[in-house]
Amino acid sequence: MHDESLQFLRKELNQDKSIVVTDHVPTFLHYPEKYKGDALNEAFAVELHDFIEPSGTAYWLFGHHHHNIADFKIGSTKMITNQMGYIKYQENSGFDVGKIIEI
Repeated sequence: MHDESLQFLRKELNQDKSIVVTDHVPTFLHYPEKYKGDALNEAFAVELHDFIEPSGTAYWLFGHHHHNIADFKIGSTKMITNQMGYIKYQENSGFDVGKIIEI
């Protein structure tokens, strides 16, 4: 499934698409410290730094680890997340209901 999804992204990014939205986390950069080294990481994230950096994608929006981190860049791609998480575990800290991007 991963290879199929990556093949789809390669094809679509060659069509000059400028935004990618994924549930899975596309890099372990700025990954929540409490999950580093966890056996389940592959169910939540994959390291695509070498794919993202040369892609020229303007924005990559992602979720899935239930923690909010500051926006950052890989190459020229702005990496953005705004996750609600599970409120009962207080993972909603930092969720911004008004966060938007302009295209």
